[in-house]
Amino acid sequence: MTVQITRLPSGLIVATDPMPHLMSAALGVWVNCGARHESPAEAGLSHMLEHMAFKGTTMRSAKDIATEIEAVGGDINAYTSREQTAFHARVLKDDVGLALDMIADILLNSTFEGNRSDPRHARRSHFRSASGGLLSEPADGLADLRERGHRRGVFAPRPHDLHDEALSRGRHDADRLGRG
Repeated sequence: MTVQITRLPSGLIVATDPMPHLMSAALGVWVNCGARHESPAEAGLSHMLEHMAFKGTTMRSAKDIATEIEAVGGDINAYTSREQTAFHARVLKDDVGLALDMIADILLNSTFEGNRSDPRHARRSHFRSASGGLLSEPADGLADLRERGHRRGVFAPRPHDLHDEALSRGRHDADRLGRG
């Protein structure tokens, strides 16, 4: 592995690990702001904003975000942990420019228009949609259960705890299958 760390004049840190023999690429932006940076009154705000960022930008609707990346066989997603909020994509190497443009668009041009900018509305509608069908991220639906359980003094795991465990299991499975 030949990871290179570069600090741009703006302060942005870029980590690269060139693998020219691969036909795909993974890229992302990790923002050092996560659940641990929230006050009790702000609990869940980072996660909510992560989801709202995918609701549309000045250049793309939510549908455009999904169809544009899927049209090239790519994947774009995000997660919030205790330390960071990450926006990442996986695409074929010829589509890195598109993926980078989409991540930049989501980070810099999200609209948060209409009622979606009201955190109470966004949170309610997010959990309504999550509980009304298949979950795109199973841990998302647990946040509502955790919130209700917390009020009764019952512990339920935070979504990032489950996410970290799932990543750990996925890494183990990838290693076992020779893909890691």
